[in-house]
Parts: sequence; structure tokens; C-alpha cells
Amino acid sequence: MPLKFEDYKELTYGSFTYRCNYQAFLYGEATDIGGGTVTKEEIDIIAEHPGLDRISVAGLHQDTFDYFVHTYGHRFKAIYFFKNKTVADLSALAELENIEVIGYFLNQRADKLWNMSGNKRLKMLEISDFSRLKDFSGIETAPALEALEFGNKIWARTVLDNVPNMSGARLKYVSYNADIGLDNTYRLLQAPDLKKLNFAKNAYPVEFVAWICSNYPGLEGFCLKPYVEFDDGSGFITGKRKPHFSDINNEKDKKKVDKAVRRFEEMKEKVRGLSFAEIVGIIDRAV
Repeated sequence: MPLKFEDYKELTYGSFTYRCNYQAFLYGEATDIGGGTVTKEEIDIIAEHPGLDRISVAGLHQDTFDYFVHTYGHRFKAIYFFKNKTVADLSALAELENIEVIGYFLNQRADKLWNMSGNKRLKMLEISDFSRLKDFSGIETAPALEALEFGNKIWARTVLDNVPNMSGARLKYVSYNADIGLDNTYRLLQAPDLKKLNFAKNAYPVEFVAWICSNYPGLEGFCLKPYVEFDDGSGFITGKRKPHFSDINNEKDKKKVDKAVRRFEEMKEKVRGLSFAEIVGIIDRAV
């Protein structure tokens, strides 16, 4: 049977990007490591389960993607598109007025998102491992979007050329593993309700991270600290090209971390109140 029932877990900012949390998994008999193919006949098994309101699905191609969304999409509060890599046109998703959560992992054809103004209840969105997507236009049109995760889970980091102006967005949580540039990061920071921001520890120069911490003091995130420590005592100093340390309990490494903390706090004071243009100028001169 191409429908596997799984644990029904609450979808939160920390859990909605995991396929196994979506109640049921729809896949084709011809499934494989790349997602395989699911047929319209296999999709129609949904009609036999009227209680489903969350689903993950693999193996959709453009025709079956459109069929699934048009025929059954309105029934679901949450959909996770898992390894549907050949879908080029995502515009059918615009009609889902009741959708609250959309996750999409792995796509090699789509080069743009969709107009989300009709997704009036969409609160959480993941866009991961899209190899052709360089422009995030569309996310600013989602009227209720609170949580956004994007970038890469398994491939080299995503490079985005354009993040739209988010000053009118309702975003509270943003997490990404992607190269989006300082200007695009600044646009995300303009979301007035943003409370949590996560990105890779080595994504930006330490001056920029210190500037974020100093000028957005209510913002939280594991990346917004002078260093990150793992359970075994190892970790990384925050900032592009900053070093790794093996054991924070080792005297040499502890001195390295303590020095980084002092410099980070000093830098926060130095850049407090600076404009975005001013901090970019400082970073450019330091290169």
C-alpha cells in the first residue's frame, strides 16, 4: 500500500521540517532513493482516508503534482513535499487557502516560488535543496507566515541573489543554511516581529554578527553568540574563517575562547548604533 501511517506529532518551528512528523507518507510502488514516481491512481488512495489532515508525499512530477494539489490539497492543513525534484512550476500551491504548513525538500527544476497571498493561513514554510532557485520573491506576499527555513540539508549551500523586502512580514522565526549576502540578511532583519534567527556560525564576518547582536538586542539564536560549544567540549568561534577548538576545558582552548568572547563584547560596543551602510563599510575595509 503506498500510504504509510506514522507518528502524529505536533508541528512546531523545530519539528515541521521533518517528514516523519506528518501523520502519513504517500509514495509510489516505484519509489527509490530519488523519490521515484507516484501515479494518479496511487494518489487517489487519499479518498479512502477522510481523517487525514497532514501528509507527506514523494515521487510527484509536474502532472501529478498539479493533480495532487488541485484534487486533494484543500483537505490538508500541512503538506511535506519530499523528493519531488522534477516539479518546475509551483504555482498550483497558490490556491491552498487552508494550508498552515508547507515543507518542500529537494527540487532541481523550480527557479521561482509562487504568489502566496492566497495562502491566508500559511504559518510555516520550508524550502530546502532547491538547486535552481536564486530569488525568494513570493515569501513577502504570505499574510500570516511566521516561520521560514531554507537552504540546504544535504548539498552545498544555497546561494540566493534576492530576498525581498520583509518589512511588512509577520516572520518570527528564520533559520537557514545558505549564502544570501549581507544585504539580503538585512532585509530579513527588517521583519518587525522577528524573534529568532539561526544561520551557520561561519556565514558572516564577526563584525556583522556583533552588529546584529548589538542593534537587535531582542533577537535570539545559536549563531548570535561569540562561540558555539558542543556536548563533547569542542566547538567553533563565531565568524567567517574563525577557528575550531577541540576542548573548551583544555587550558589553551579556554584561553582562545575567552579572548574571542572579550573581543566580541568589545566589538558589540564599537558597532552599537551604526547603520547597515556603516557596518558594511567597516567590513569592506577589513577585507
